This record gives sequence, structure tokens and C-alpha cells, in this order.
Amino acid sequence: MQRACIWAKIALISVITTGFFLTALWGCDKAIPLFRSVPPYYPELSTLASPGSVIRSVAKEFDFIAHINALGLRGPEIDLEEKKAFRIAVYGSSYTYGWGVNEEDSFVFRLGDALQHAGLSVEMINLGRNGGAPPQYAALAAETIPLLKPDLVIVAVGQGCDLFWTGPPTVSEYLYRMFHRYLPNLTALAHQLTNPVPPAPPAPYIPETEEQLKQMQESNQQFARECYKKLPPAQKDRFNALEETIREVFFSGLYNVGGVLLALQTPDLYANAVDPDRADLHRGKKWLKKYLATIARSAREVDAQTLVISVPFGSYVNRPAWERTRRIGFDTPPDMLTSTAMDDVIESSAQDLPFFSTTKAFRDHIDKPDLFFEYDLHMASEGHRLFAQTIAPWVEAHVRTSMNNLAASPATNK
Repeated sequence: MQRACIWAKIALISVITTGFFLTALWGCDKAIPLFRSVPPYYPELSTLASPGSVIRSVAKEFDFIAHINALGLRGPEIDLEEKKAFRIAVYGSSYTYGWGVNEEDSFVFRLGDALQHAGLSVEMINLGRNGGAPPQYAALAAETIPLLKPDLVIVAVGQGCDLFWTGPPTVSEYLYRMFHRYLPNLTALAHQLTNPVPPAPPAPYIPETEEQLKQMQESNQQFARECYKKLPPAQKDRFNALEETIREVFFSGLYNVGGVLLALQTPDLYANAVDPDRADLHRGKKWLKKYLATIARSAREVDAQTLVISVPFGSYVNRPAWERTRRIGFDTPPDMLTSTAMDDVIESSAQDLPFFSTTKAFRDHIDKPDLFFEYDLHMASEGHRLFAQTIAPWVEAHVRTSMNNLAASPATNK
């Protein structure tokens, strides 16, 4: 009994101490603007590309340039003070970013162009994140939706990867995001103190010389050789069993070796998405549901609707891409080209949010060879064109409905 009382007192003291500590932090956070000017800090945006930069990516199958605006996003500058058109924010991965294609060929740009031709004044914001997955979409949306105040939010969920690359945030990620959410001024001050010298604006872009491109290729070749050396024996055996053309491309210095490495590490990644009985698929569905609900909640706070669109991966919708996926080392059972399981999971995770799939439209062109890159596997320019063309009428209907609702409700927080 005495021991229980001691532990109860310790617990009570701990709770009181923690309460005082959190209250003191909150008070300090609110007091900072009274004594010091601290520029806003956006941790998720800060992990994207360098603001104002121009990035060129050269590979065996493409050579494209990405212009980065002041927020670190691909695309034109955004006026945060005044919206001059109906604003659409699109969240997603490298497929949304438009990896491998120039901006005017990306589906985000093409969708905006289609809506403009339909007589709608819209502003498209590309929030695609290379290497991103639903946890990053939700974190980026929570930070940027209050900043951008979009009129419509689109979440482009990738078939396959996004169903397995989702899960709970790490403890450090969770604590950092909570700290920034509830103590934004302290977070901004800590960032300012640890980065006392603001980054210099990027120098004007000068196209790389042939010598510079050669040096970049040689550096990439060295990286590929180092990756090969570090492969575990079983993965090295699987790599050596790949056809010679794939191995040559891997070591060429003109290829993102991550695609082959992913196939060596998780060969059943895409095949798993068409097996509805897999436990890890059910876990992914549970977390995807939470992240989509989180994004929708952020959107509702600025009176914006959220749409969910399934982004096709080639091995599910296109025979040449299915064969190419097999060639770089992934398992590709034939039912991948007929199953709808990968879309069913995304649709059920969206719950009551409007959902759209382009799988049928792509399968109508199942033998078209130029929808996806041969080695990189991302959508090529023709794939982006078909994707934008397919979703445009559906998005247009939602835009018109939202515009009508805005016109009928002039008293808004926009």
C-alpha cells in the first residue's frame, strides 16, 4: 500500500511538472513575436527542392528541366496574398511531379490546360514529391493547405507503391511535427538560430557543358558500381541473372539505379497489390485511409473539396510496361493486367471522398508502347497526356460545382 502511494505521488508530480513545462513552452512561443521578428518556417517545404533553382536531369530515356519556384515547388510562382483564379493543389509522388518530362508535358500542367480550354480560370499547383508516399502527402498538405488556401485538392495515389509505402510516422517525425504544429514560433526561431545566414539566391541557370555532363555520368557510374558491391549475395545473384541490356543500363550512368535495386530488394512489390488477402495490404489500406482523411480535414478547413485519383503503374495497365517491369527484376503475374484490386483498395481507403480511376482508359491502349519509359518505368509524355485527358472531364465537373458553391456563398474565409 505504501509503495502504491509513493508511485502515485511520483506520477502526480510528473504530470504537474510536465504541465508546467508545456505551459512555459506555449507561453514562450506566444511571446517570441513580441520581442523578435522570426520569418515563417515550413519544415515540409524546406525538404523539397532549393527555392528558385533550375534542375536538369539527364538519363538514357529523357533530358528534362524543372523550374523551382520560391516555395520549392515545381512550376510558376504563387501569389500567397491574392488568388486570381480557382486554385487547384495536386499532391502525389514523382508521377505528379512529372519525373522524366518537362513541365508542359506533366499531367498537372496538361490538366490545367484542358480546364482552361473548357473556359475555366484555374491555377494549378504541383505538390508532387519525388520519392513521396501517403505519409509525406499528408504532412505536406497539413502545412501547405493553410498557406495556399486552394479551392480544390487532388490526391494522386499511386497504384502499388503507395499501398505499401504507407504506415505510422516514426516517433521523431511525429514529435517534430507536433512541436511545429503547436509551437510554430519556437520552431521558426530554432531554425533561424541554426541557420543564421540565409541561403544565397541561386545563380542564373547556365546549361551544362558536354564536359560537365560527362563528369555527371562518370559520377553516376561510380555510384552504380558502389551499389552493386554492397548488394547481399542473394541479390547480387539475382542481378547477375538479369539480361545483359538491363545490367548495361544499370552501370551506364544514365539510369536511376533505384528501380533495379527496388526490384532486387522487393521483387513482389507490385504483384502483392493484386492479392487482396495479404495482411500488409490491409495494413496499408488502414493507414492510407487515415492519411486521406487527414488531407480532407485540412482541405475542409479552407472550404475546399478533396478528390482522390488512382495513378496507373505500367505493369497493371500496359503490356509493354508489364514486360519491362519483369525485365528489371520484378515479379509480374499475368493477372496484374486484368485485376482491379489495386484500385479497389485505394477507392475503399478514400471512403466518402470522390474517387476516379484511369485503369480502364489505359487498358484500352494496353499495347501502346510509349505510355511509360522503358527502363525508368515512370509515365512518359504520352502517358501524362492520356492521364490528363481521361481525368479532365471528371475534374471539370467538380470544379464547376465548387465554383457554383463559391458564387452562392460570398461570405467565405478564402
